[in-house]
Amino acid sequence: MKLESQAEIEKEFIVTGATSVDKQQRRCLLKFDFDGGVIWEKIFPAPLNSSIRGLCLLNDGSVITTGFIDSEQVGYQFISDDRTGFVLKTDKHGNLIWDKELTSIPYGVRVEQTVDGLAIDANVRVRNSAKEHQQLCLILTDLNSNEKFSKTYGGEKNDQVFDFSVTVDGRFIFAWHTPSYGAVNWDFLLLKVNKDFEEEWHQTLGQPRGCTPIYIHDESYGVKELPDGNNVAEYVNQANDGGFVIFTDSDTVGVMKQHNFGLMKLKSER
Repeated sequence: MKLESQAEIEKEFIVTGATSVDKQQRRCLLKFDFDGGVIWEKIFPAPLNSSIRGLCLLNDGSVITTGFIDSEQVGYQFISDDRTGFVLKTDKHGNLIWDKELTSIPYGVRVEQTVDGLAIDANVRVRNSAKEHQQLCLILTDLNSNEKFSKTYGGEKNDQVFDFSVTVDGRFIFAWHTPSYGAVNWDFLLLKVNKDFEEEWHQTLGQPRGCTPIYIHDESYGVKELPDGNNVAEYVNQANDGGFVIFTDSDTVGVMKQHNFGLMKLKSER
């Protein structure tokens, strides 16, 4: 079994990911108690390999998830760049309410509730100057997952988004990694989109511990707005002062040993 995301509900946890059934990866949703005991487990059959990548909890306790289906890969699979995305809704007990394809994206990465619907981020292929490459795609839907809007953001190389958060003022903050924007290798990229869905600012960060950039891939797999307006990543949460806090891992040398993790805090402004 591989786990992708989790949410806490009154000392209980809902976890998404995939499990192996007949040598294929199947979408899976589990609920644990505070001591790690399984309360229930739900498997949602789909064509070929599939996985749930992100989830959000609605006010009525129901669960919205996103991910991919219909992948021809066999066995463990982290992402799927050329298959079909979906949005799936269950009640608070994991019973399926509806399951809908997102034909415009190969897989959904994360999903968040907005004032009037859902926001989903994904990686898509675009063509600029006769060259195909990946960019972030923001998709907005109503609460029944009917698509209303989509737009891409990013540089001129294969930018890959892994998480985003809806800010308290209704904007969007994205965390990803990029070889664009003058990066020597892969740098962490934080990008904010305003209420008019235009890029407000972006910031690349690389080698925070002073390593040689050609040997280091800097990545972020999560972002949240902090109460102070700052930003944090590799899983990011917003702090009380508006900044952001980032959870990172590291394969660097020196004071950080292999596979260590750490925290980084960013100010709210660029």
